[in-house]
Amino acid sequence: MLKGYQRRLIMIRTKDSSVFESAFFILRASSCNVGANGDIVSEANRILEESNSPRRKKSVPKLKYILAAAGIGFILGAALLGGVWIAVAL
Repeated sequence: MLKGYQRRLIMIRTKDSSVFESAFFILRASSCNVGANGDIVSEANRILEESNSPRRKKSVPKLKYILAAAGIGFILGAALLGGVWIAVAL
């Protein structure tokens, strides 16, 4: 909810965004450098570009790493079981 009589607003229309048609950034009264070449406008454009970029998918472990981990687990389990078997047999 906006209160007050004077708010600074930056409205940026997006061109190729599938998410936004336009974005509104509300600034504090103490903010400065709002010009076309200002830091605030470039930061708003960066936020819009970042939100429109496709998100990275989580990488799925490759089959060779899964098989290697299973093999190492099998070998360590067999060694542990063999050690217990030898300890009990003595």
